[in-house]
Amino acid sequence: MGLKSTGGIILPKTKNPSKDDIILYDCPARVGLPLTAGSVPTVSQGEYVCRFQKIAENEDGFVTSASIPGRITECGDGFIVIENDMSQKTAESDPEKPGTIDDITYESLLGYCRRYGLSGAYSGEPLYKKISEAYGNCSRIIINCMESDPYSGHVRALVAANAKEIVFGAKILMFGMGVKKCVFALGASYGQAISAIKDSINGTDGMVIASIKEKYPVGNEYLLLNAIYGKELSRSKSTARMGYPVFSAETVFDLFESLRTGTPSVYKVLTLAGKGFAKTYAVRVPSGCSVADIADFIGTSEKFNASFALGGPLNPLAVDRDSFILPNTNMLLAYKEKNTSDGTCIRCARCASFCPMDLVPFIFHENYNADESERSVKAGLYNCIECGICSYICVGRVDLLAEIRAQKAKLNAPDEPQPEQSVPEDAALHGETQEAEEAEEKTIDHESTAEEILDAVADDILTSYNENAEGEVFQAIAENPEDDSDEDRTSRGPEPDPGSDTEAISDADTLSADDFAEGGEDAENVKTENEKDEESEAEKRNDIE
Repeated sequence: MGLKSTGGIILPKTKNPSKDDIILYDCPARVGLPLTAGSVPTVSQGEYVCRFQKIAENEDGFVTSASIPGRITECGDGFIVIENDMSQKTAESDPEKPGTIDDITYESLLGYCRRYGLSGAYSGEPLYKKISEAYGNCSRIIINCMESDPYSGHVRALVAANAKEIVFGAKILMFGMGVKKCVFALGASYGQAISAIKDSINGTDGMVIASIKEKYPVGNEYLLLNAIYGKELSRSKSTARMGYPVFSAETVFDLFESLRTGTPSVYKVLTLAGKGFAKTYAVRVPSGCSVADIADFIGTSEKFNASFALGGPLNPLAVDRDSFILPNTNMLLAYKEKNTSDGTCIRCARCASFCPMDLVPFIFHENYNADESERSVKAGLYNCIECGICSYICVGRVDLLAEIRAQKAKLNAPDEPQPEQSVPEDAALHGETQEAEEAEEKTIDHESTAEEILDAVADDILTSYNENAEGEVFQAIAENPEDDSDEDRTSRGPEPDPGSDTEAISDADTLSADDFAEGGEDAENVKTENEKDEESEAEKRNDIE
């Protein structure tokens, strides 16, 4: 049994490509490479470029390089588009690449990360920024070998096939950052990947493996640290600034490969899933590859015209065929569109029971309907990691994730984590009507947790149940009282109704999670986690420390 994070859900058994070889697709018709903040093109429209050639650079020297050879057809609006001439021409490798690990210093490591355009596979953040934030402030690094999304399998496949490269990449980070401890976080069931990492570590001092209970979204670095160290970390600071820098396995692999070859990182590994594909695949494609090129190369269902989304089945972003894969894209979904209708919140607070960030999503829904996004900020809007669990488990079928994203967009929310903001002392959670709000005004302090907020509006919630919930739903909830244990927050709240047809609802709101479940299992079979570990988590964490 692995270490557990708070909140989250366990989904039905997955079909994943972790036991298959990663498919290399190297000849897309075109790519669209996004310009990072502050980057300025160093090329112009109509110019010819080779693979690995610099095409943009920011003021810090962070370079964007061409992932295919060809002619630039667009240069602006945040993207540089290259038309592939299929020549396979490449720019010369870097003559200043390190000869051995002893040649690497902190400053040279930052320089290599900038020159080779290395960025986080999950966050898309330039690697040099995370390293500089953590330098001198940490005593260990964490290598995240967990899948970022449900039904993803490419990380396991990458780790199993390239464990030596990933371990050596971790050693490079340790050497350059001056740390002596490295923790590899892997899912408890990742047997092949765990064996490969163990063999590659081979007794290296300071390197250990943390076995993690696979519960979505534990791939998020804040929740991963919660599982490993038992600490709840606020998003007011990055994990690097707090002394716990987390690097994805793919990023570490790219670091090693770039320093070994002296060439920039120009590939992305991702999972292809959904009923629009014949099976689930792990593929490696040039950065900025188009959805259309990938779909045409792999092939999609002939039974229906597949729609596409970037991201996991619980938090997808609907895209068209002309869209490009982004640096932080980890899944491409192909699915059949279905007609859906707007949902109705019954204020059951089930979304709060399962929220891994200890938020109360139905409050965001009420603020969205009332056009009061500023109140959502006070309730912790920027602490939301957009995992999509609230939409997935909502019995009223409310597209909570889409509403959260809409509020962030309206407020022009930046990409970086915002200072933690909870509901202030003078803010009241409103009821169904202004009269109810005046009669039952509840106040919440700055340190309020989800449980305290729910206590503050408990009367309103029960009233809402009685007035809005169907008798069978309310009866099921009443017969399954909440477990207030902090050890296992997934046991709180009602179990899904076996007769319901719960779907993952988000921007691509027609996507159903049962598109990815093995053996045709229904998507609503969310398992709550109430098993007890055979060993105490405290002992496991002491071993990791």
